[in-house]
Amino acid sequence: MRPRGTAVIAVFAVALCVAAPPEAVAHAKSRKQAHAPALPAAIDARPTGTFAMLAYVTSAMNVPGEHVGQSLRRRWALSPESCAESVCEALNLDRERSAGVTELLALRRVAVGTYTGTGSFYVPLRCKNRTYTHGSRAPYRITLTIRSAVTVQDIGFARTITAAYQNSTRSDSTPCVLDPSHDAARYSGSASSAVPTPPVAGFSTQLNGATDNAAFTDTSAPAADGAPIVSTQWSFGDPASGASDNSTEPSPSHNFSGPGVYTVTLTVTDADGLIATSTQQIVVSGPPHAAFAATAQGMTETFAFTDESTPGLDGPAIVSWSWNFGDPGSGSQNTSTEENPSHAFTVPGPHTVTLTVTDGDGLTATTERQVTP
Repeated sequence: MRPRGTAVIAVFAVALCVAAPPEAVAHAKSRKQAHAPALPAAIDARPTGTFAMLAYVTSAMNVPGEHVGQSLRRRWALSPESCAESVCEALNLDRERSAGVTELLALRRVAVGTYTGTGSFYVPLRCKNRTYTHGSRAPYRITLTIRSAVTVQDIGFARTITAAYQNSTRSDSTPCVLDPSHDAARYSGSASSAVPTPPVAGFSTQLNGATDNAAFTDTSAPAADGAPIVSTQWSFGDPASGASDNSTEPSPSHNFSGPGVYTVTLTVTDADGLIATSTQQIVVSGPPHAAFAATAQGMTETFAFTDESTPGLDGPAIVSWSWNFGDPGSGSQNTSTEENPSHAFTVPGPHTVTLTVTDGDGLTATTERQVTP
């Protein structure tokens, strides 16, 4: 019996699971619990997202507003931690209680697809015309089990869960003597949030042809309503650059080791463990190649020079030429900036002719050969 002047105000808190068929969770008309069908075996999968839960009260003693057979609807939000593929060692449960109150509970993995954690909440009590906000402390345990999942990129994501809530006793911090009280419930629920999808990887590149340095900007984005991107991995396809061939910076730069076509790859991973990859081919031109031909003009000391230089790999065109004919006696005629000049040598004997070409990126190349008039 409860002493006169003593009242208990209890708030029931529950656990999570998937929405079971209506016939399995209909309000019980009696206190006798029907035999539950066998559940699927527990499986490992990432418990993440929002779940619509249906609770069925299996025990209620001296908890006002609660009775055996009562069913309640709740919303649970799950976020896993310390995950490797489909196995997560910890789980944070943000569970809705009555009156819109939410409570955060940490759970740990204790078996395949099974997590457990303990918490408590306070119940205000009225005693001798005074309300005690923390009048009663209700410790509880929640055990959550994953029953089904979908697979994305070889990672399982929980879609249905069951759970058990157990409060075996409640304390009394008031001057009044209260009757023992406790409650328990079982839960089932299904994910109300969408199946996780991979992020979208992308990047832009700005290549400085004069230095063979490329600056990269990560333009990747999470999937719509998806988990945030938590890591980036770059591979520049340039093994000759050693350790510099890889980077985890969000927007790195890289000096390529030489001319060539490089395949740059960006891989991003989100908080759900899902990955996306983007690749681009980067052409590093390098400097142009300098070359020329020299042709004697009849029996004179005059030679015609023909530029045979070529740009670097897919590089910009050659824009300037600088000739030195190795004939200082010819004064100002010893040099030329024409593409295909001619020169009348002033003295016989071998002369070293030098050509330097410059391309649109400002890169230069030089070659020389001997000419004997």
